[in-house]
Amino acid sequence: MTPARRPLSTVRAAVATYPAELGRVAGRTRTVLMDSLGVDLSFLNSNNAGDSDEAAAFEVGERVRVIASNLVLYHVPKHPELNPKGLDGTVAKLFGNDISANLPIVVAFEEPRKFTAHFLASELERV
Repeated sequence: MTPARRPLSTVRAAVATYPAELGRVAGRTRTVLMDSLGVDLSFLNSNNAGDSDEAAAFEVGERVRVIASNLVLYHVPKHPELNPKGLDGTVAKLFGNDISANLPIVVAFEEPRKFTAHFLASELERV
């Protein structure tokens, strides 16, 4: 049985009370929200669908180089605004469609300091 549809204002108010669930739109969470709110939230997973397919082309442990020139990393200690273009690193983790990581490829770097960062497949090249 399909739940009754609710007005959009009711849905917005209910969604605003569940920010953690929107942060991770895994199948179970999406189903719970759909059932409780009576709306289809499947569009939330469609943003990076193509990027995850590209991410599958990389493998964990593979050496990569950052080729994107317009990036700035603010989370690297002692480097307040680091441009990662040209840095070499190792793919540490890959995220698929079942998780809402903004950027599906995690790369671990050793220089200029030990840190990790998330990238799109289009921002990296194999070394």
